[in-house]
Amino acid sequence: MASRYYNPSLAQKVGAASAEQYVSITPAVEKGQMAFERQQAKQLKQQELRFEKRKLEAEAFRKALENRQNLAAKTLDKIQKAEWSIDTMPVQSKALLTLMMKDAKNRTKELNDRILRGDIGEAGAVMIRESINEDVKRGNDIANAMPKILKNYLDAEPSMINSSEDIEISNQIMGGKFELGFSPTEKDEEGRSKIIAKVKVNNKNFEIPFDEIANPTYIPVDTEAFTAAFTTVNAAADKAASKGKSLDSFNKDIDATISGLNFTPEQALSIAFDYLGKEMPEYVTIADFTDKNGNIDIAKFKSNIDMDNDGKFGEPEDLNLWVKSQLKKAATDAYEDYKKDYADKFDTGTEADKKRQRNKDITDQTITSIISDPIKAIEKSGMPDKTEVKNNKITFYDLDKDNNKVINAQFDLKTKEGVAALAKYIASYDYKNDVDLIYNINNYPLTDEQLNQIQKAFLPSILPRYN
Repeated sequence: MASRYYNPSLAQKVGAASAEQYVSITPAVEKGQMAFERQQAKQLKQQELRFEKRKLEAEAFRKALENRQNLAAKTLDKIQKAEWSIDTMPVQSKALLTLMMKDAKNRTKELNDRILRGDIGEAGAVMIRESINEDVKRGNDIANAMPKILKNYLDAEPSMINSSEDIEISNQIMGGKFELGFSPTEKDEEGRSKIIAKVKVNNKNFEIPFDEIANPTYIPVDTEAFTAAFTTVNAAADKAASKGKSLDSFNKDIDATISGLNFTPEQALSIAFDYLGKEMPEYVTIADFTDKNGNIDIAKFKSNIDMDNDGKFGEPEDLNLWVKSQLKKAATDAYEDYKKDYADKFDTGTEADKKRQRNKDITDQTITSIISDPIKAIEKSGMPDKTEVKNNKITFYDLDKDNNKVINAQFDLKTKEGVAALAKYIASYDYKNDVDLIYNINNYPLTDEQLNQIQKAFLPSILPRYN
């Protein structure tokens, strides 16, 4: 079995480069050929290195996801067992909270001593006390935030588009391998030193403002965006098929529907790689989509990692358009399936159409015979039931071994509903195993005049017409 990392295009080019080359007898052409070969060899070498780098990243990515899966169970267990929010804090970070609380305690004692000595009055102590209380509140807020932060990481599955490094940063935070400290340069809106989470991954140090670690550093799988988009195009396919629209008409509808879909860069990336199988996600990282400032720019996407026929390495591709084209393909497939579901409704001249007409004809003939002479219709139906008309009701019954009545059905002949049910009961007897015929009979539109005619066969006395 070929390695999944095997690149046929690359192998072919490398093979060609290692083969004995043609040498022209013309010195000028020979020099040009050699220059071309050197350039080609350099390009192939760069591609080989890039491919090897991607192989390493793919392994790192899988390892990071594996680490995350192991951490997730432990993190959930930690949250469930914690009696206090501070129990979810990493050991290194508890030290900062302890220091903050100790400092607040010392400052409170010092303030109280000054008040006792008369160095400061209660009015002058108000601002100092508020500052101390604010720091205590700040420490409590940090501890109380941890369960929510961890839950955010558990709930947000990382997209395949992320780098292994981004996932490992989140793994360190989820696993409590970070420490909190004050930034001497960064200040918050109230002029206090910002609290920074310090994380180390691949021997590199990362500093993340504590207020920002609640949001994972990676792009999450956007199930909601994909579901909304797929539901939209699927509904359009169902609607078009249910109305019997042609493929051309459907294409106009679905193009209009898809043009109304708008995705953020993160949504387009997640839908493409997590749900629509774009390329090989383990070989594509978020770095392929970022500009020099680190902002996502999906226009930078290169369609593949193989060299094309022109010797170019991945042509630019509009990822938004690609996502929409795949959604249209899915909608078209759904439309074809829905057409089959609605075939009985729109197909003509087919076996289904012939069966429909047969069922309609039998229903019409049967109901007509009942309206003309319902008593004779009962006799011809072959029903083994005995009948009795009494107290304006008709009863269908059998006799048991002791000659007692066993009622099978009973209908009120003085109501419109009762007479209609009687007609359908008689008509259905011979066709009780034919679902389509029974459906036609049960939905037959009996008129008031027809109901009166059936009624008079059993109740010859003049009755008021139905209102």
